[in-house]
Amino acid sequence: MNDLRKSNMISTRSMYQSDLNEVVHIHLQSFPNFFLTFLGPSFLRILYTGFINDKTNAITLVALDIEKENQVVGFIAGSTKPKEFFKILLRKNWPRFGLAVLMRCINQPSTIKKIYHNVKMRLKNGAYSVDGAELSSIAVLPEYQNKHVGKQLIDAFLKELNKRGIRSVYLTTDKFNNDKVNSFYLRNGWSLEKSFVTPLGREINLYTKEIA
Repeated sequence: MNDLRKSNMISTRSMYQSDLNEVVHIHLQSFPNFFLTFLGPSFLRILYTGFINDKTNAITLVALDIEKENQVVGFIAGSTKPKEFFKILLRKNWPRFGLAVLMRCINQPSTIKKIYHNVKMRLKNGAYSVDGAELSSIAVLPEYQNKHVGKQLIDAFLKELNKRGIRSVYLTTDKFNNDKVNSFYLRNGWSLEKSFVTPLGREINLYTKEIA
């Protein structure tokens, strides 16, 4: 998965450990009010390191601006077997995750409940009642949005899934106050499978896509 794909002046390649600082920065810029962002940069570094290190179940790619000395301007991360991936991730990293969120839990005890429900959802068999790979995270720097970088990352992600013999993929995103993102997926051939409400009251859209 180390091949470099180019479109205009943006290229994509596998995510490396050396990309982590830029990936975490892009995540923080792109998801300022999301729960994972609230857990902090240390948590995000552990999370994306887990994606990078799992060569069997995970796929991670970055988008590079060739004109700016291959600056990382976006990334995508997902897993071919989500349940197995998150089990391995938690088993290998639970002490580090615990330290990363300890102060958050002390300052805001309600965080414990959110973490519990997120972990339970991740480990529950058939949490979304849908099969296939999962696109877990995709983000592009604000100044590179509306420049087809997100589509290029998804196309590269789908090509890698196809190479691995995966025929379907899903993702989740917020249902409300998220029109731009929902329109993007519908416009690019994703199907709205269903909407649901999490135990914490978050209303979610679940999209699926068949891989040719």
